[in-house]
Amino acid sequence: SYKAVVLATHPEYFTETMRQNLLDFQNAGGRTISSGGNAIYEKVEYTASRTAIVYRDASGARQLFEDLGEPASEGLGVDYYAASYMDFAPYEVVTQHAFLNGTGLGVGSTFGAVAYNGAASGWEVDESAGAPAVLVATL
Repeated sequence: SYKAVVLATHPEYFTETMRQNLLDFQNAGGRTISSGGNAIYEKVEYTASRTAIVYRDASGARQLFEDLGEPASEGLGVDYYAASYMDFAPYEVVTQHAFLNGTGLGVGSTFGAVAYNGAASGWEVDESAGAPAVLVATL
């Protein structure tokens, strides 16, 4: 009965079941808001006791969804942009949107110049295919 799911600041690690449930939700008309970069990036599994998460396969290799032929863009429309790693910068408003009403922000405004590790963006950023890496929100 929910209309939207919000993936918060570091939604990188997903089980195959979580990923498929999100795609099924979207295919049934649900919306997804992803507010963090590098979402749905690495496949993980729970231990049999469900008390821990396993981040590697039996050989010790990472299981990246993109390498498994299941990129994040299938559900989110964007994929992780590796060149942005640790390239901190403030966010810039590139399109006016009702979400910004009352904030004092408009096209060309920046925000997040100062944050915990430097500027607010750039730890892990996503991009849509063929476009520059930008903050994308679709409501």
